[in-house]
Order: sequence, then structure tokens, then C-alpha cells
Amino acid sequence: MDKEHHFDPLMKIQAMDFIIKERLSDRAYRVYSYLVFRYNTYTMQCNPSVEYMASEMGKSPSYVKRGLRELRKRKFISNRRGSQTTGSNLYRLKGLL
Repeated sequence: MDKEHHFDPLMKIQAMDFIIKERLSDRAYRVYSYLVFRYNTYTMQCNPSVEYMASEMGKSPSYVKRGLRELRKRKFISNRRGSQTTGSNLYRLKGLL
């Protein structure tokens, strides 16, 4: 098994099942979905920058930041600053832990 990136489809389906039952804005749901499908289920984290997520989603960085803020406030994600060089962050998602 490749330990660099591990994709557990059942775990990701369960995470989406968990979050779809919650009352979230469409923005927060979209950001959470983005993170779930890029989540490494071996390391239990993902590391995209806000700018990268915004670019991939075709949205503005402020759109992504507002979605992340809602998810943090509701405790659906936790994160910490990653590399200042690349702007990446370390995200952990409730529903996948």
C-alpha cells in the first residue's frame, strides 16, 4: 500500500453522509467536500492552501475562507498553519477521524 497517499472510499462516503445531515451553508458544504476528496486517509490530513482551493473550485479566496470559518466554528474541521513558503495548511476533518 502506498503510504504517501491513501484513498479509502468507504471512509470518504461516510464523511459525506455525516456532513450532509448537518445544517451548513452551501459554501461550507462545498469547501468540506473539496477537503474530503483530497484527504489522505493514511495520514488523516490534507494540506491545500486557501489560494489553491479557491483556484481549483473556481471561487475567490474569501469564499473559501468564509467556508473554512463556518466549518471551524461548528467544529467540523480543525486546522493549523502549514508551510509559510507554499501557504499550505494542515486540515483534519470530523467525520473522518
